[in-house]
Amino acid sequence: MKHLLILIALLSGIVPMIKGQAFDDEVFRKTSQDGLSLTYQMDYAAAHAKFMELKRAYPEHPGPYFLLAFNRWWQTYLDIPMETYYGYIEDQLEMCLEKNKELEDTKPREYVFFQFMGYALKARVASYRREWMAAVNSARKVVGPLKESLEFVGDENEFYLPAGLYHYYVATYHEFYPVVRPFLYFFPDGDKELGLEELISAGELPGMTQYEALFYLTYIYLDEIKDLPKGLAITQKLVNDFPSNTWYACDYGRALMLNGKFNQADEVLGELIARFEQQSQFDTRRIDSKESTLTSFLMIKIYQCRGQLEVLRGGSLDEAVKLFNKSRTSAHLAGVENHAYLVADTFWEGAVMDLQGNRSGAIEKYKQVQKMDDNALYKELAKQYTKAPYELAR
Repeated sequence: MKHLLILIALLSGIVPMIKGQAFDDEVFRKTSQDGLSLTYQMDYAAAHAKFMELKRAYPEHPGPYFLLAFNRWWQTYLDIPMETYYGYIEDQLEMCLEKNKELEDTKPREYVFFQFMGYALKARVASYRREWMAAVNSARKVVGPLKESLEFVGDENEFYLPAGLYHYYVATYHEFYPVVRPFLYFFPDGDKELGLEELISAGELPGMTQYEALFYLTYIYLDEIKDLPKGLAITQKLVNDFPSNTWYACDYGRALMLNGKFNQADEVLGELIARFEQQSQFDTRRIDSKESTLTSFLMIKIYQCRGQLEVLRGGSLDEAVKLFNKSRTSAHLAGVENHAYLVADTFWEGAVMDLQGNRSGAIEKYKQVQKMDDNALYKELAKQYTKAPYELAR
């Protein structure tokens, strides 16, 4: 059930613009767009002010309440263990769903959209908090509007994103988590190629869906389809459009590394690390997203990527191990026990041991990886290198 909820969660981080009385209003459209740009720039206070302005102008519409929740969700995403905004997000989503009841008979498309988005984000928040029963209840309520939303693809451009995420992940998710296969009878058949086409369309269309589509395409190209140049191109666009977004910058540095552009990756990741380490007591206290857009939680990923880069380019293996240890320290300070990049830290420590000729130590690390939660990719790699030692590509 946990992995089914993650599948539902993949479908929640999106903000399509659906036509209707409020959405056809240019003031509503512009204020929403301006606020979302501020969210992506990680200026959460300014974005909040914009969405409050929208709420005052449209107090009976569910849109402003969802956007207020979405803004704080992005801030929380930089520091998942931080409890500060979870209650606020849940309250705004409850208001969104309450206001949405009035749209069921008069504006069915808007109603379907906000039912889907409201309950999907509720499921995602609950699953990150490990409140499994609440997550299950919200996930169940996603299914109906999700199926209904597929009927609107082609009528409204903005439905390409939810349709694309649905078609792609329903078709592919069981490849990574076979345990969800029995639950997929709740959904119509997925279609990987159709889903990818729809996501590409969403990423190409200007408007409120574009950047969320590009966010998901980043991981599809880099981690699933393995079209590394396309993944790099998307991450470069995201950092060009939103240069203050540290999550996008981290993804860009990682994409450069995976494409073999090691010097450029070093520059990007090194700059993020230098900025983080300028903060007072960065290595002894938790830095959360109320204080900084470079949080202890985000540094788990950044330090790991920088350590992996050091290995891949044939650099200092001792320095790589220090960076993996910094990743673990960041996790400890952030209050995180399980994280995909902690699995990666352990795998790459095994690779370092192989490169240093410590085969028994490497095998022990690979065995640890196979016992850890999360990150199916590294579990498969660990099985592979348990049988034969890791070597750098020539």
